Amino acid sequence: MGNLRRGHLLGKPRSLLAQARARRYISGMGEKQIINRMGLPDRVVTRAERLRSRAWMCSNCGDLTKADEPIPVPSPCAKCGRILFETVDLPPQ
Repeated sequence: MGNLRRGHLLGKPRSLLAQARARRYISGMGEKQIINRMGLPDRVVTRAERLRSRAWMCSNCGDLTKADEPIPVPSPCAKCGRILFETVDLPPQ
């Protein structure tokens, strides 16, 4: 919806028109403008941090791998050998 022609959404629900306008408005803003409008982020999370967890469950067999500290994806699974994992939220210790 980035390159919308005028009248392209005529006859469409108003919510679609509002979404298209908001997308164009935000995509036209620079990083500094967004920070000025919304403020600094609470915390910057890197890709390496996002790919760490204290518990990983194999999506194929359900085997659970736990650790005291966040670890990267434990690939391959020790039980079935697949590489399909998802994070699991453990209760606080």
